[in-house]
Amino acid sequence: MKFIGSSKVTRQGQVSIPADIRRKLAISIGDHIVFVEDKNGRIFITKEISLPPE
Repeated sequence: MKFIGSSKVTRQGQVSIPADIRRKLAISIGDHIVFVEDKNGRIFITKEISLPPE
């Protein structure tokens, strides 16, 4: 794994997403962020995407 940034949690539970990560994920104002847990309990954060209908 590669370290790419960190952030501090505020009293309100908010965090800032570092600029490098926002650029890498093309995150803009108003975008939604998704938190996903894998079978090993690891949490991943990514930009929400729309999946095509099946």
